[in-house]
Amino acid sequence: MSDKTPPPLQPPAPAPRPEVYVSRDGENWGPYDMQTLEQHVREGRFQPTDMANIVGTPNWQPLNTLVAFPPVMEKGKMGCTSRALVGAAVIFGSLILFIAIRANIDSSEPSSVSKGRAKASVSASQYVVEVTNLDDFEWQSLTLIANGLYGYRYEHPYLVPAGETITVRFNQFSKGEERLNPLTTKVSSVAVHVSGYDAPVFNVR
Repeated sequence: MSDKTPPPLQPPAPAPRPEVYVSRDGENWGPYDMQTLEQHVREGRFQPTDMANIVGTPNWQPLNTLVAFPPVMEKGKMGCTSRALVGAAVIFGSLILFIAIRANIDSSEPSSVSKGRAKASVSASQYVVEVTNLDDFEWQSLTLIANGLYGYRYEHPYLVPAGETITVRFNQFSKGEERLNPLTTKVSSVAVHVSGYDAPVFNVR
């Protein structure tokens, strides 16, 4: 009988913890471990629509598919009558915008109140769209609409000077409360609506 004591069993090596990059408007942060990432989310440093990539994987996905975001707390309570009035105002405003845009999009000839068709060029990749103002004047108001009249919309918050090109990420487009996810929704067309002008529609990707 051997009196040699077998060596003690070594515990298995811990599995590597996933690390995540975060991206917004072309700027990247990280990588973060999940605990640090969740802490940054609780502190409000990131948005649900920021894009995330798990190190070692090829795809990017919305950050809120990896980390749970805290619910938005109401700053004050609103009575039933006030909520009803606000809801009615939102619906009425949306109806007016819908009628105005529908009158301009896909029109073959300028209407009596239209100043003609806006001049623009559009190029797109999977994640972003670039729009150039080819008119000889500044665009005062710009709305981009992806995938038809009832599709996803983006309201540009700034003036667009003549000759300037703007770049917009598709995850900034929304339809109601739904954000466009370029990983799951293919963008086939983008309409460029400038207030007072007919909107050209461009096929993309």
